[in-house]
Amino acid sequence: MRLLCCFGEESFISEVVKYYEDHIPSELEVALKSSGNLHNPALSPLKEQFKNAIRSTSEYRLIDKTLKQHKYEIKSIWFEKFTFRKGELYADINFEILYIASKED
Repeated sequence: MRLLCCFGEESFISEVVKYYEDHIPSELEVALKSSGNLHNPALSPLKEQFKNAIRSTSEYRLIDKTLKQHKYEIKSIWFEKFTFRKGELYADINFEILYIASKED
């Protein structure tokens, strides 16, 4: 099963930026000074850490918690069309969802 999300909320973006500030601040600074488009090499470190940044957000934790309540888990995350500029983040975020079989199933 696949879930496609496109987070545009200011709180999501600020949590992702906070992750970058805490973990790769110099790379974030370089990326913010660049054009921020899809093929810009300055975005490579941000793209590499994007899955971890997503996992650090409250939105991700809410999705994860809700899925687990219904016996599902997030197996993998991938994204497409990553662009980043100050105050603006865009990516099609995909979650692969897996059913967790219990002993009763």
